[in-house]
Amino acid sequence: MNDDKSRKGVTVRYLVDANHWISHVVAETDGTGVPLAYYTRNGGRLPKAAASSMILSRATTRPPALMTAHDRRLRDMDKKMDMRRRDRQLSEEETLEVLQHGEYGVLSTVCPDGTPYGVPLNFALEDGRIYLHGANAEGQKIVNLRHCPDACFTVVSSTKLLPKEFSTLYRSAIVCGRVSTVEDDAEKRRGLEALLRKYSPEFIESGLKYIEAAFKAVRVLRLDVASLSGKGRKQ
Repeated sequence: MNDDKSRKGVTVRYLVDANHWISHVVAETDGTGVPLAYYTRNGGRLPKAAASSMILSRATTRPPALMTAHDRRLRDMDKKMDMRRRDRQLSEEETLEVLQHGEYGVLSTVCPDGTPYGVPLNFALEDGRIYLHGANAEGQKIVNLRHCPDACFTVVSSTKLLPKEFSTLYRSAIVCGRVSTVEDDAEKRRGLEALLRKYSPEFIESGLKYIEAAFKAVRVLRLDVASLSGKGRKQ
């Protein structure tokens, strides 16, 4: 944290995750040095779940007058993403619950020619990251991610139609971030095992054997969360 608690400003932090990837993160603080929000270089808020998996390596302080154009862009981008219906905004804990228990999500990417493309996928939330899996082949999803690894992932759960009210009860989560293929075998196995625990909890033993048999034929993708929002109507 910022040691100079009398100054009002932002703290620039360099966070290192388990893969030693360094992320430029800006923390906005109040007048006492308490963090109000964290912003990633992609412009979104950094969820607590993702932040908890990172290790703080160094920090410096800059008052608002010394904020760079990049810092302001991150802050302004997050403000543009503010939800119109604040009464339907889910807490971070509720949003993570949607991601933990949602049956499937839609991964939205961009084709090389600019055409939008969405595909429904099974997924698992593990250590603040989203793991996806599929055949180890060059389908449209992989072609798009090679062109642009930035993607959006949407999950909807707890739906119930309200015909007389012309509405629907629901909870939803939208995640934005960068998708990459998991190359490390140990992490790839952890991702597959997370999917196994979520979708086949009663068949762990046979599922582990299935993972080993199909390991080389399966591709595991990891979505590193850059921003996270949740919305719902509960009653």
